[in-house]
Amino acid sequence: MRSAAAIALVLVGVLAGAAPAAAAPTSDVVEGRHVRIVSTTDPTSMRQMLPGDVALWDVSVSADAPEPGSIEIALSGSGDLPLVIDVRSCAEAWHGSGCASGEEPVARALPAPLDGALIALLETDAHDATHLRLEVAVPREAAAAPGSTTLLRVHVDGYGDALEATTPGGGIGALPSTSSPLGGAALLALAAVACGVGTAMLAAGARQRRRS
Repeated sequence: MRSAAAIALVLVGVLAGAAPAAAAPTSDVVEGRHVRIVSTTDPTSMRQMLPGDVALWDVSVSADAPEPGSIEIALSGSGDLPLVIDVRSCAEAWHGSGCASGEEPVARALPAPLDGALIALLETDAHDATHLRLEVAVPREAAAAPGSTTLLRVHVDGYGDALEATTPGGGIGALPSTSSPLGGAALLALAAVACGVGTAMLAAGARQRRRS
C-alpha cells in the first residue's frame, strides 16, 4: 500500500513538472517621432502552446498628434504554426478581467496570415489612444510539428511613422516533443486523480492495520 501511494505522489510531482511555468507579462515599447506602441504579453506562454491553448497579446497605440489625422493599424504574420485570432478594442488599457468600459469587436476567428501579407484591422482618430487585445489560439485540429513557430506583427502607420510590434520572445511556438502532450487543465485533473488515489490507498492501509 505504501509503495502504491508513493507512486501516486511521485506521479503528482511528475505532472507538476511537466506543466509549463507561468511567467509575468512583459511589455515592449516601440516609438517613432509621433506614434508609440506598447506591446504586452507573457512570452513564456506564447512559446509553449499546444493545440487548444489560448494566449493574450495586448497592444496599445497612441500618438502625439501635431494636427488632426488618423492612425492605420494592420496585422501580418510569418511562420508555420497555424493560429486563429480574435481582436477586440477598448477605450482604456486592458486588465486581466477585460475591458471595464465595454469592448468593441474588431475581428473574429481570423486565420493568422503566415505569408507576411497585411490584413487591415482598423483606422482610428490619432487623438484617441487605441487599446487592442489579440486572443491568439492554436486550433485543436492543428497539425503543427513540435517546434513550429509563427511571428505576428502589428503594423501602425501615421504622421510619417511606420512602426511594428512583434509578439515578444521571438514569436508563438508549439511545445517541443519532449514536453507533455497534455494541456494545463488536463494536467491538473490528472494530478487531482493521483492525489485521490494516493489518499484512498493510505486510508485503506490504515483500516487494514486496525483490523489486524
